[in-house]
Amino acid sequence: MWWKRAACVAMMALAATAVWSGDEVDNGLRPKGKPKTLKFIEDLRFGSEEDDENYIWPHSGTTIAVNKAGQIFIGDVKESRVLEFDPNGKFVRVAIPKGQGPGELVGLNGFHILSDGRGVCLDGAPGSFPKLKVYDKDMNFIEDKGLASISMIPQGLLPSQDGKWYGSNYVEINPQKGKMVVKAGVIDSGFKAHKVLTSAERPTPDPARFGQGAYWVEFLGGNIKMLVKENGLFNFGKGGKFYSALSNRYEISVWDIREKPDGSPEFVETLKIKKKYEPIASRSEDIRAVVDTLREAFSAFPQLRDVITDNVIRRAIEYADLPPVNNPLVGMIPMEDGHLLAIHDVNLATRVAIADIFSPDGRFVGRLKMGDLGLIGPVTNLPRMIFRNGMAYTIVSDEDGENYAVRYRYKWIDADSTIWE
Repeated sequence: MWWKRAACVAMMALAATAVWSGDEVDNGLRPKGKPKTLKFIEDLRFGSEEDDENYIWPHSGTTIAVNKAGQIFIGDVKESRVLEFDPNGKFVRVAIPKGQGPGELVGLNGFHILSDGRGVCLDGAPGSFPKLKVYDKDMNFIEDKGLASISMIPQGLLPSQDGKWYGSNYVEINPQKGKMVVKAGVIDSGFKAHKVLTSAERPTPDPARFGQGAYWVEFLGGNIKMLVKENGLFNFGKGGKFYSALSNRYEISVWDIREKPDGSPEFVETLKIKKKYEPIASRSEDIRAVVDTLREAFSAFPQLRDVITDNVIRRAIEYADLPPVNNPLVGMIPMEDGHLLAIHDVNLATRVAIADIFSPDGRFVGRLKMGDLGLIGPVTNLPRMIFRNGMAYTIVSDEDGENYAVRYRYKWIDADSTIWE
C-alpha cells in the first residue's frame, strides 16, 4: 500500500509509446446477471503453530512462490532467506540462505518463481543499492544484476512470467538539484525503465536534519500525501499480459508487451476496464496501521528509532491532510484462466479485503471477500495471493499477527446478497 512506499522513499534517500487497439468496457455498480464469487476450500496450512524456526516468518512482507511441481517457497523477509517446502507442507531445506557469499541474501525483498522454474528476488541491505538475483530451478545461484548508482533504486519488483520485465516502484535521485523522483512502472532486468505509470518529484533526504522530529513530520507527510494522491499499481498475467492502474481512479488497462527487433518492448493496450463505485470513507484503524507499518519499516535503521516516534508519524499523517475517502483501487491479482481480481478495499481492523472480479473481456462478474489479509498484506501494495497449478496460494495473518502459508482449492459459485454488505 501507499505507506510502504512512503517509508521506502524516506529510507532510500521513457515511457514507451502506448498503442491503442482494443476495447473499452464501462461497468456499473453491480454485475449484469447473476453475480459470481469464488469459494475457497482450504487444502493445506502450515506456519507459526509448528515448533520449528523454519515455520516462523513474522514479517508482514513475507511472500509465497510455487513451481510446477508444487514445491512451495517462502520468502522470509525477516531473516533474509528462502525456505523450501514440499507439496504437503513439509520443510525441505533453506533453499537460499542469509549471508555474504555468492547468491546469499543480506536484505530480501520478495521472492518469485518464473514459468521456467527459475527464482528471482530483489536483495540489498538497508540503505544500500539493491540487486536483482537470479537462481536456476534448483535454486543454484546464476547471477545478480543492478546498478551501483543512484540512477534507479527499486523498492519492490513483480516479474513477468518469463522474467524479461518487472513492475516496480523505484526512486531516481538527482543530488545536484537536491530532488528525487518517485516512480512506478516497468523496468528490465538491468534496471532500465521502459514504461512509467506515475512520477512525482520530492526533496531528497537531508542528513543534517535526521535528528529533528519536525523534519521527519514534514518529509514523511509530504511523501504520504504524494503517494495517496496517485499510486501506480501493476501485475503480470499469462501470455505476456500486463495490468496497470492508478489507485485514485477505477480504470484498469490491459497491455500486450511485444518485443521490437532491437529487444525493447512495445506496450499495446488491448483493453480498458472501467467501473462505477461507491466511495469508502477513511477509517481511524487504517491510520493506526500506517503508524505501525512505518515503525516496522524504520526498525531497520536503529539510529532513527528514537527520532521517528509514533507521535512523529501521527503528526506526519496529519501534515499529509489525507482525503476523507479511500482510493478505489489497492491492487490487482490475475488468475490463471484470465479473470482478474481488482482489490477495492482492505479493512485493517477486520483484516477483510474486498475484490471485484472481472472476466477476461473486462466484464464485472462478481465480488470476493477474504479475511486474514489473504489477498494483500498490510505493508505493500503488491498482492499476497498467487494462482498456480489450478490452486490459490497465499500468506495469511491471524489476529495475533502470526503468518501461515495456505493453499486453497477453489470453484465458481453464485454470490448471495451478503457479498455487497
